[in-house]
Amino acid sequence: MRVNDHSHPRKGTEFRVWPLMNLAVFVDDVESGMTHIIRAKEHMSNAQRQEFLYKYFNKPVPQAYFVGRINFTDIRISCSKTKVLIEEGKYSGWDDIRLPFLLALKRRGYQPDAFIKYAVDVGVSQADKTVSKDEFFKSLNHFNKEVLDPIANRYFFVDNPKEITIEKSSEQEISLDLHPDNPKKGKRKFKTKDRFYISADDLKSIKSGELVRLMDCLNFVKKGKKFIFDSADYEKYKEKGKKIIHWLPVSDNLVKVDLLMPDKSLKKGLAEKDVSKLKQGDICQFERQGFVRLDNKEKDKLTFWYGHR
Repeated sequence: MRVNDHSHPRKGTEFRVWPLMNLAVFVDDVESGMTHIIRAKEHMSNAQRQEFLYKYFNKPVPQAYFVGRINFTDIRISCSKTKVLIEEGKYSGWDDIRLPFLLALKRRGYQPDAFIKYAVDVGVSQADKTVSKDEFFKSLNHFNKEVLDPIANRYFFVDNPKEITIEKSSEQEISLDLHPDNPKKGKRKFKTKDRFYISADDLKSIKSGELVRLMDCLNFVKKGKKFIFDSADYEKYKEKGKKIIHWLPVSDNLVKVDLLMPDKSLKKGLAEKDVSKLKQGDICQFERQGFVRLDNKEKDKLTFWYGHR
């Protein structure tokens, strides 16, 4: 303990004897009933000091494990430096989507179980590890997908939508599962005819004469500047098709969506009407985009945060 006669910012001069780290940790662990402790290996000597206290006060000594440091090569995780950048306005806060901190990752839809799975995978070892940003997020995304994939509903989202007309296309009623592996979750229903939205990038990529499929809908061919219905049969696409693209029917009940990306760029587009049933904080999968979390609902627009593929 340390004797300090200076006035404390919260307690004033009420106390003058203050516990140092080892005593404070010992008291917290005893009062919390700790049986197993995992701490960084640089605290091995502190664990010996705390063991003296346990024995002196006749308290059971917890089982201690020590782990090496994970050194991130290209992830900025300095809180002090980040705090300065936040104060300067370069980041909006600790939950800025560009930051690797838990508040930001939570808003992107990363689940607690994903971090637990990552920790179990790394294991308890005293060896230091060097990990790049790509390596870390490749593993974390894999574990987060294991958590989300069985439960996240699927929806169509079209980024930067452009309208096309597919000539000779007849009316259809299309029913798709909310989740491909769980039909009990329900259906999404679309009414289509000849007018569709597709993304600007998909529109640019379509070559004249190639067979293209609107996913689970129809096949068409580009002829000059026109798009001509070819068939509805998926088997014909399997035989001669070149690409499958996502779409939405031109309709008044589509939902305007802003999708905030990890670099804080914004994708603006349209999503199917059923996304309006989602609640703030819900996580789903925009097909071809990845897992997203609904961050904000407005009357005329929904804002999602992008997670990962």
